[in-house]
Amino acid sequence: MDQQQQPQPQVHFSGGAKPQSGVSIVSVILVSFFMSALISVGTFVLCFLFLAPVITPKIKVPNLVGMTPDAAQMMMRREGLSVVVDSEEENGEVPKGQIAVQRPQASSELARGGTVSVVVSKGLEMVMIPKIEGMDSAVARQTLEGAGLVVSATEKAPSADIPEGKAVGTYPVADLKIKKGTPVKIIISEGPRKVTVPSLIKSTLDAASSKLMSSGLKIGEIRKTCDITKEFGIVIGQSPVAGKQVPAGSTVNLTINEEEKE
Repeated sequence: MDQQQQPQPQVHFSGGAKPQSGVSIVSVILVSFFMSALISVGTFVLCFLFLAPVITPKIKVPNLVGMTPDAAQMMMRREGLSVVVDSEEENGEVPKGQIAVQRPQASSELARGGTVSVVVSKGLEMVMIPKIEGMDSAVARQTLEGAGLVVSATEKAPSADIPEGKAVGTYPVADLKIKKGTPVKIIISEGPRKVTVPSLIKSTLDAASSKLMSSGLKIGEIRKTCDITKEFGIVIGQSPVAGKQVPAGSTVNLTINEEEKE
């Protein structure tokens, strides 16, 4: 007789539930995927925060000196930078209204959006050279310095009108407008120009007159005498004597030898 096949025991799950092994594996895979993604995103964010300042490209600052603030601002905007006017100052080298100083300097590097501060030139104040004619040297210096000028030197020059030791004027001349702080020379009178009296002895009156005129002198008194031992019609005496230094324009007195008329 064939043995009867024994019925296999069956496992019954309460509530009709079935095994979930496939679903569990998928869930684990999904969770792992999202965790990895989250870690990757977090790593990227941290790297960006810490490395962004390092990897952000820098912009080289252009030279702004000599430009107007408006022109500089337009150029800097194209570069991704900006300009702010910090102050104004007198400057004898950079024309009024142009940038004289910038911070940071040209060729420095800034991040995009950075700002460059500038100082704009006010140029130099113009002043009028005052008149100092006839003043003592010390007073003339004080007058010029009080006007904002610099006395660079004091020179002497002859003057027929200004007494010796007094100021004749300035160089550049008075009433001229120049930049404040410009060097100015003071010209001090040394009195009339000195000339040497020429020798007139044995000269005719016409020849003596011509010599004196060429030397900046004039004929003074003419005295006539008769000396038969000397030639007639010539100068036999003069005062001052030849070789003496006298102010230009001075007179020289002459003695002319003339034959007595009967």
